[in-house]
Amino acid sequence: SICGTLIPLLLVMIMTKFFGKKRSWMDGISIFPFAFFAALSFTIPYLVTAILLGPEFPSILGGLFGMGIVTTAIKYKFLVPKDTWDFERKSNWPKHWLGNIKMLAKNKQHKRLGNLISWFPYILLAFLLILTRTNDNLNFFKSKKDSLSEKQFNLTKRYYKKVIPFVYKDFFGILSLCKYLFAYIVGFFRVMYRQLNRSDSRIIAHKSAALASQNFMISMAGFSYDTCPMEGFDSVKVKRILNLNSKSEINMIIGCGIRLEEGVYGERFRIPFEKVYYKR
Repeated sequence: SICGTLIPLLLVMIMTKFFGKKRSWMDGISIFPFAFFAALSFTIPYLVTAILLGPEFPSILGGLFGMGIVTTAIKYKFLVPKDTWDFERKSNWPKHWLGNIKMLAKNKQHKRLGNLISWFPYILLAFLLILTRTNDNLNFFKSKKDSLSEKQFNLTKRYYKKVIPFVYKDFFGILSLCKYLFAYIVGFFRVMYRQLNRSDSRIIAHKSAALASQNFMISMAGFSYDTCPMEGFDSVKVKRILNLNSKSEINMIIGCGIRLEEGVYGERFRIPFEKVYYKR
C-alpha cells in the first residue's frame, strides 16, 4: 500500500513525458495534491481492510472506497488542478501512434451508466467473497453437531466466532493495547488469558508451529527416518523459493533422511540428562 501511494502521480508524469506536447516530467507535477489524495483514498481503506478482514478483500474494497471518495471529490472540485492536460490533436500525432483499423461509431448517442451500475460488479464480487468465506474448523464442528451436546457445540461456536477473532485481530496496535488493558483489569478478579497484543500473538504462532514440527519429527521417527530442525538460513531466499510473501515468517527448516552412523562432523554428542532436566 505504501508503494501504491505514488503510482497515480507517476502515471500522470509518464503521460506528460512521453505523450505531452512539451515532453516534460514537470507538466504532471501540478496534479500532485489530487494524485496524492486519490492514492490515499485507495491505500488507507486497502490497508485497513487487509488488517481487519484478511487478504481477499483489500483490492476490491479498497477500490470501491477509493472510487467513491475520488468521484465525490471531483464532483466538488476538491484539489482538482485549474489547468487541464490532454493529448494533442489527432492530426499532430506521430505515425507510429496510429493503426490501420478505423473505428466508426454507428450511434453517437450513448446511454450513461449510473454509479451504482458501474460499481455493481465490484460490489457483487465483494458480497460473494464474504458469503463464501468460511472457517474450516467451525464448519467441521458444525458437521459433527449431532455427536456433540448442545453445551459443547455452543462453546465451540463461541470460541471460533468470538474468542479467536478477538485474540488475533488488531488495528495499528490500538486494539492490542485495549485488549492488554482489558485482560490486565479482568486479571485482578479471575484467571485471564493475557497474551493478547501483536508481539504475543507472533510468539504464540511460532510456539504452535514448533509444536506441530515436533509432532512431524516424532511421526518421521515412527517411519525409521531421522530429522534435524535447523536455524541460521537465508529466510529471504527460502521465502522466494516457497512463493511466500515478505511478511511471512519461517519457524524452522527440518532436514529429513537416514542418519550416518559415524555422524556428519564427527561422533555425535548429547548433553547429559542431569544438566537438562531438574527435579524440585
